Amino acid sequence: MQSSIIRFILLLLAVPIILLGLTNPVYAFVKDDVYNLIETQKCVGCDLSSYQKLSTEKIGLNDANLQNSHCERTNFSGLDLNGVNLSNAKLIEANLSKVTAYGINLKQAQLNNADLSGANLNQGNLTNADLSHADLRKAKLYQAKLNNANLNGANLGQAYLREANLYNANLISANLSGAFLNSENDRQKTDLRHANLQEAIFTEANLTNTDLSKSILIHANLSKANLSLAKLNDTDLDRADLSNSILKQADLRKAILSNVVLVNADLSNADLREANLIGANIEGANFSNTNLAGAILPDGSTYKSDSDDVNWIEEIKEKFQQQILH
Repeated sequence: MQSSIIRFILLLLAVPIILLGLTNPVYAFVKDDVYNLIETQKCVGCDLSSYQKLSTEKIGLNDANLQNSHCERTNFSGLDLNGVNLSNAKLIEANLSKVTAYGINLKQAQLNNADLSGANLNQGNLTNADLSHADLRKAKLYQAKLNNANLNGANLGQAYLREANLYNANLISANLSGAFLNSENDRQKTDLRHANLQEAIFTEANLTNTDLSKSILIHANLSKANLSLAKLNDTDLDRADLSNSILKQADLRKAILSNVVLVNADLSNADLREANLIGANIEGANFSNTNLAGAILPDGSTYKSDSDDVNWIEEIKEKFQQQILH
């Protein structure tokens, strides 16, 4: 009986020693990877995610210069990367999920297929970065610079992009469903001017007061999106789905709206002067107080300012129904 008690006590004493032996090598290994990354700008396939949890020294990566570094498939998940310079870095398939990276420099970085879900990249610089097919779901990109960035096929579902600069960005087939791109004032609007948004998904996205002028939205899905006060002048929306969308007071001057779906869309007080609506499905759409001067209507005729708003809508609906029947 006594020997059993002694063995039990020895076992209890041995457990912390065993755990210490297991923990220290792990920390030493991660620590070496961090030092190696800072010294050589190279840490391909490293797992650094546990560094800040294990480290007591906190050498950290804050404000580190990792320009041109090779970090393909490296795991940075959950780390504090505020102010880090990763410009021109190779971060293909890297894991940057839930990182805190306020003001990070990712200019011209290669982030294709990278995981940035839940990352805080507020005011980060991602100019000319390659983010094709990257996961940016619920990422925070407030006032981030994404001009000329490649976001082809990227997932930006529910991402926070208020006042971000996406000028001339490539967002072909990108998913922005439920994303927040709204701007509260005219001083600094979310900028999507000249962006390529072909076949992009904006379902239920908030685009209030966003500047989309001269962008390409061919075959884009904007159903249930809020585009109130948005600038869409000279925008190509050919075959886009705008069903159940809100376009109150939107600027659609000279926009191409050919063959668009405007079923139950709210275009009240919108400006559609010289817009092209040929072939558009306007079933249930609200055109109250809409400015249609010089616009090409769905039936190919040009709107006349002295015509009756109700009459032209009803006439076009009737023609549309006849086309369906035949």
